[in-house]
Amino acid sequence: QKYNVDESQWTEVSSGVFVYEHSFSSANLNSLDFLADFGNLNVIGNGSSSSKITLRATGDIDDPAVIAKELNIKEDINNDDAKFEVIAANGSSISEKINLEVTLSVPQNIALLAKTAGGHVTASQLKNSQQISTSGGHITLTDIEGTTNAKTGGGHITANRVFGDISMSTGGGHIKMQDTGGNLEVKTGGGHINIENGEGSISAKTSGGNISSSITSAQDQLRFSTSAGNVSLSLPTDIAADLDVSGTSASLDDVFNFNGTKNQGRITGTLNGGGLPIVINCGYGNVNISTND
Repeated sequence: QKYNVDESQWTEVSSGVFVYEHSFSSANLNSLDFLADFGNLNVIGNGSSSSKITLRATGDIDDPAVIAKELNIKEDINNDDAKFEVIAANGSSISEKINLEVTLSVPQNIALLAKTAGGHVTASQLKNSQQISTSGGHITLTDIEGTTNAKTGGGHITANRVFGDISMSTGGGHIKMQDTGGNLEVKTGGGHINIENGEGSISAKTSGGNISSSITSAQDQLRFSTSAGNVSLSLPTDIAADLDVSGTSASLDDVFNFNGTKNQGRITGTLNGGGLPIVINCGYGNVNISTND
């Protein structure tokens, strides 16, 4: 959304809605760090060499000067690195007075660290190194490439079309991914994990939820672990793999070219002569491996 406001000044754009915008050149920047004390954070990659930070505040405030006084915006641009912080002034209760929405527009190829201490985070159209974190909110990622690290203390993580070296973790929320590929590692303290149309190497672990995954192609390894949930895995019929599966019960679709041993809670052997390791461990749960052809 475009606002008609003065640069780097809090302005009331409508009743009870205040906006601050700050634009700067990123032509010489390799990395940018953005840290917020509170509020939701939206990160959008753009195709230019410029960046813009937009803060939108709503709540129990009548005068923009109050926000300017109680909310500090710190900027440090040094050679090829930039750092911005949005933090409450000492002794201020501004986080209790306003709802803060931050939109950060940056070049797609800049290395980025984006963190909020309490809100949700969305990020899209990024193609370098992305470190995304929130202390407790949800994280939503779309159309991202490169190296991505997403972490939340307790919220859900949703990702669509994320490729590259990927690490995602949540203290207790669900993780849902669709159309993803590369080297993927996901972990949740107690939620479910769902990975649809996955490619590459995958390691998924939950302490207490179910895992569901459909694989279109695999490289290196596939590892799934849950302490107290079920695992449902869908594979191409022609995948060449070494199976090591354990659970309360374990089943493998008869259509696979399997050579090995099947017991009630254990499957070991090869698919199509053997290949990459597929390791599934359910402490208290059932395993079902089917074909997606």
